[in-house]
Amino acid sequence: QSNLDFLKSLQPGISHPEVIDFFLEGGYPEPALNREDEFRLTWMENYFQTYVQRDIRNLFPKLDITKYRRFILMLSSLSGTIINRSELGRSLDTSEVTVKEYLDIAQGSYLWRNLRSFEKSVSKSIIKMPKGIFRDTGLLHFLLKIRSKDQLMVYPQVGLNFEAFVVEELIKGLEAKMLTGCEYFYYRTRNGAEVDMLIEGDFGVLPIEIKFGLHTDRGRLASLKKFITDNNLPFGVVINNSEEVAMLAEGIIQIPASLI
Repeated sequence: QSNLDFLKSLQPGISHPEVIDFFLEGGYPEPALNREDEFRLTWMENYFQTYVQRDIRNLFPKLDITKYRRFILMLSSLSGTIINRSELGRSLDTSEVTVKEYLDIAQGSYLWRNLRSFEKSVSKSIIKMPKGIFRDTGLLHFLLKIRSKDQLMVYPQVGLNFEAFVVEELIKGLEAKMLTGCEYFYYRTRNGAEVDMLIEGDFGVLPIEIKFGLHTDRGRLASLKKFITDNNLPFGVVINNSEEVAMLAEGIIQIPASLI
């Protein structure tokens, strides 16, 4: 109860509209400091072209740059999903080994983050393939040609993109606090039970569900509740676009995205 009271006493650093702005525009310093649309779009175009045509070409001179560029564009529509390397290979007309190499390059160049499956759960039907996210949603939305908040709100996978945004903000925040020894996972079973993010450290395991909406119905918390119970955890967290810290159910705390 004391921890909950402490969370309730915190004041959001930004408002809900500002959260959506940051979600849309991303966190690269130059476009974040100069938020004019024309500047931001030009900067993103130049950044992506420089990344592919200069940086990656120089680092990997034998790489098929045209195919790698297509690969990154494909990844932009797969952020927040479990990556099937064989399907990507067929789409690119290349081998699964090459797709793995491309994924390693994207992650090593800080464009992409792979989240491993959490395999320590009591469940025996865990999906073990990694889930990936674009690390900056500003660049992600640029590649998806989402230019405004109106376009963002009607994008079919806005929830997955918001999940990527929150995951990356949480990791950056923990790293900025010099909290070492944390590992980050996701959890999903073959019957569809899923927890968006798991943080494991000296404190144990913290399961986190991420929702884009302003409110989260209790009926949408079944997977989180079951994971908490099955793994004997004290509580879990839901991060959404609500305006207040609250208990959504026994052992499940709602935290607004504006607090992270």
